[in-house]
Amino acid sequence: MLEIKVAELQCPFCLETNNCQVRAPLNCWCNRVEVPEQLLAMVPESLKQKACICANCIELYHKDPERFSKT
Repeated sequence: MLEIKVAELQCPFCLETNNCQVRAPLNCWCNRVEVPEQLLAMVPESLKQKACICANCIELYHKDPERFSKT
């Protein structure tokens, strides 16, 4: 059984649930969206490849990237 830590279920930016489908990666919503490399680079090292950015934060980044440079 795959163990999921609470932090992995939270977006590293807004800390809301990221709705990651880690147990069914082929069906995860994140496989159908473009996550900008610049946004991925802002994820803290300790959470890279562990916590997914939520759809809302990805959408916000596409609309206003400057908003994330201040976080």
